[in-house]
Amino acid sequence: MVGDMKNNQKLTQLLREKEVLFIDVERITNDIFEAPVDIINALLETRGNALERVNQVNDKISPLIEGDEHLKSILNCSCEISGLTGETKELFEQALRIRAVANRIIKNEDCVRQRIENERDLLLEKIETMNRSSKTVAESYKRSVETALPHGFGNSKNKTM
Repeated sequence: MVGDMKNNQKLTQLLREKEVLFIDVERITNDIFEAPVDIINALLETRGNALERVNQVNDKISPLIEGDEHLKSILNCSCEISGLTGETKELFEQALRIRAVANRIIKNEDCVRQRIENERDLLLEKIETMNRSSKTVAESYKRSVETALPHGFGNSKNKTM
């Protein structure tokens, strides 16, 4: 049926670790949505590190379930629930909790992406406004210099700026 007891204990421990990591990723995702713009990059990096740790846990889980299609179906939540008992039911419930957290993260992804894109658009608009105002100030300064100097002033000299 399902591998030996030691493997199942290790699998249970890894699934708990994975659930904690996903809950952390969910918290960080929610923080990104509400955080000031100046800390979003740090939050994205922290979130990426947590997701990398999830991948490392998955790499530890893979050898434990390799070749056991029933166990794979339990962890993928694709098995018949009525046939589960005891330890297998617990594994299924853990996998289901992890899937629920992952689905909430995915659901919030669009909101976070939209927030980041809105912040980017606002920054680009500010940069364009600053560039236009800088160009206007420079042109105004140039006109004031040109009107202040007489027209024949310095014709014999090289003018460089």
